[in-house]
Amino acid sequence: MFQKLLRLSLCAITMLSITGCASIDPAKERREQTQSFTNHLSNLEQQLLKEPLTLDACVLIAMTNSYTLRKSDLDQKLARLNRDTTFSAFLPEVKTSAGMVSFGPPPNDLTLADQFNAQAINVSMPLFAPTTWFLFGAAQDGYISSKLVSAYTRQNLSLQVSVNVYKLLAQTELVHALESQLAAAIALTNRIEGLSREGFVRPWEKERANLLVLSHQNDLDMAKRKIATVRAELLQSMGLSPLAPLTLSSDLPAQKIPQGDCEARVLKALEIHPELAIADRMIVMRENQVRLAFARFLPVVGGVAEYDWVSIDSLNQFVPTQLWLAGFSASWTIFKGFENVNKLRMAKTTKAISELERERTFLSVIVRVVAADAAWHDAAEASQLAEAAFSVSQNKLADYEARLKEGLVPLSDALDVRAEMDTAQIRFVQASYLERIALSNLELAMGLTALPE
Repeated sequence: MFQKLLRLSLCAITMLSITGCASIDPAKERREQTQSFTNHLSNLEQQLLKEPLTLDACVLIAMTNSYTLRKSDLDQKLARLNRDTTFSAFLPEVKTSAGMVSFGPPPNDLTLADQFNAQAINVSMPLFAPTTWFLFGAAQDGYISSKLVSAYTRQNLSLQVSVNVYKLLAQTELVHALESQLAAAIALTNRIEGLSREGFVRPWEKERANLLVLSHQNDLDMAKRKIATVRAELLQSMGLSPLAPLTLSSDLPAQKIPQGDCEARVLKALEIHPELAIADRMIVMRENQVRLAFARFLPVVGGVAEYDWVSIDSLNQFVPTQLWLAGFSASWTIFKGFENVNKLRMAKTTKAISELERERTFLSVIVRVVAADAAWHDAAEASQLAEAAFSVSQNKLADYEARLKEGLVPLSDALDVRAEMDTAQIRFVQASYLERIALSNLELAMGLTALPE
């Protein structure tokens, strides 16, 4: 009987060892993962990119698909599970066990039991364990902190997507502007070509007009290639394929300027900024670690109850035996080589470090708000200046073109004015979106970034 059981055990161990050894074909695994993930991205593309997207739509898609945010949500889930696991220390622990032992034939003239059976159930529960309370408090604070981090991650993601949307819209408008500039340059070159045949244009002026066309064509080609890069960055931040086709709606929501002056914005940021809320929660966690270190000096008391049922088969007769056990246990570490003392000092030092980090964050928030406020004012003034410069250059170009037709100004002066207007138009397109980006940065610096619903 014993040899038979031994053979069965060896067979079971061998089978488990064989089935437990996993193998992988790297090339096949890479092909399958590529195909599976490509199909997944294609399905998302068909579902989400059917029509032009607004800014809010892009942010909402990112809130669902962004890998950064999904990882943050998983971190929050882990923190919640850690809290729930820590809470289990307050609940009783129940164990059960069962066993059977069979004996081979005894030697001659010996009477031994043929079989031995045992079953037991054990229940234990801590009654006074201060470390358990503080461990649960630390886990609870960690879960709350993870929610604050997740909310701040959403604000950062909203800013990232918004900036990428503004960049893509600005680049798209830039392409349109360069296309119109190229068409105007080609028309001017054709006109100069006609004047050149009649001898009214010097050769270098004709060459300069051709150079202007080539310059605009080069700028247009570069701008179109830049669009592909900016679009890929936006799609990546949204959790979609960087190669997917994407069309944006030019309708942008009105931005709300934070009320008050710079000092009022700083005070508002110090009141609501997520980084300061996270730092406050970290102080609470460090305080719980100090209490946990102090709790190691206290005794631990627990209760235990056990029921055992044993039966012995001797000569085909069962002899049952039952046993109850209940009681209390207590332990108290009197001396452990100053380990607990040093851990308490370490916990207090760690709390002091966290307090310094909070103060550093406090000052950092002030600096970021001041810098973002100044950058927004600079961008707003630059946008106004660029708009005025573009308007002046348009009027100047119209005047020069009218005077050129009458032969009152040299062709070279008209070409200079055309180049000046083209540059002013590009600066105006870029400045208008840079103002929006600066205001979005100010909102994040203050912790005011609003998320679409």
